[in-house]
Amino acid sequence: MFFGQSSILGLDIGSSQIKIVEIKKGRRWPRLLKVEVAPTPGGAILDGQIVQPRELAEHLRHLLVTAGIKTKRVVGSIGGKNVITRLIKVPVMPTKELQTALRFEAEKYIPVPINELILDYLELGEVLAEGVRQKQIMLVAVARAVVETYCQVLLGAGLRPVALEIEPLALWRSVGGMGKFSSPEATPDIFCLACLDLGATITNLVICRNKQLQFSRVLSWGGNTITENLMQTFGWDFTRAENEKRSGRVAQPTGLAGDEAVLSTQIRVAIENTLSDLAYEVRRSLDYYRVQARDEGVQKIILCGGTASLTGLDTYLERELGLPVKVGNPLLSYDDDLPIRQRKEAQKIAPATAVALGLGLREVIG
Repeated sequence: MFFGQSSILGLDIGSSQIKIVEIKKGRRWPRLLKVEVAPTPGGAILDGQIVQPRELAEHLRHLLVTAGIKTKRVVGSIGGKNVITRLIKVPVMPTKELQTALRFEAEKYIPVPINELILDYLELGEVLAEGVRQKQIMLVAVARAVVETYCQVLLGAGLRPVALEIEPLALWRSVGGMGKFSSPEATPDIFCLACLDLGATITNLVICRNKQLQFSRVLSWGGNTITENLMQTFGWDFTRAENEKRSGRVAQPTGLAGDEAVLSTQIRVAIENTLSDLAYEVRRSLDYYRVQARDEGVQKIILCGGTASLTGLDTYLERELGLPVKVGNPLLSYDDDLPIRQRKEAQKIAPATAVALGLGLREVIG
């Protein structure tokens, strides 16, 4: 009964890459129809803001044609510094009263005029605070101008936006084990799971407890931080520094001698010096969550995003954080209609598709 239903696109436009997942309902599991990752045109996004909407829309239109994607319905994402989230507690009350109350709460917690924002919220469940039942709420705010620009890009590319959603919710679906279509990472023995979505300029940290989204934070660290440090340290251009970053130096390659061994060690030290900043920010966020949640804290960390595939990163973070760390593959849980060659390519880029997959799942599994 599901196979006649139309498919949906999950579209994640990052500062470095555009990720697209086409998905539809299947008989038992959602089915993957297309998985595409392509570079974002240079100059289109600056500091997380779309600054060349027409050029980006034309690039996206061309990408869709080249990939053979005909579906027009799309769920897009807005994330990073464009999104303000606050975790708050309010008394239990009817939905209509809650919506009114949250507007007043937003004025207290968000330092931007409310009329310039689009507000939404997510109920994270009820808690007992000082003997009183309260609702735990994730309050979300996005500037209207940001939403309008994003919609301009989608419409300019010939797409039909179904929804725009924040990245933490998408990561919750694809990695955090939401609902019956659970991520392979959200096993029964792991009740508190963290996902690090490592992009080029920022990192999204999402914590899910008992398959429910509990916490999210944006870290001002991305893969380009390593690249820029290598450029400054060794005087390389961007291409050389990017290639050296992905050469596996963090994993301490063996079999090198002489000047090559010395250079390899210098590169590894430079990379680890940059990674130490990431480890510090993650550790601080995990400690904050543990204190606020008053539980045992995170038991396992899953790495997603384009930078997650950096060789040796999982081992380094595992050592620094004292927790199991694994590179995630959010595509494993789903059937697909991909040709064998495309299936192999999709598995290689799978960590980068976590947000795009989660966006598509919004319309497939709710």
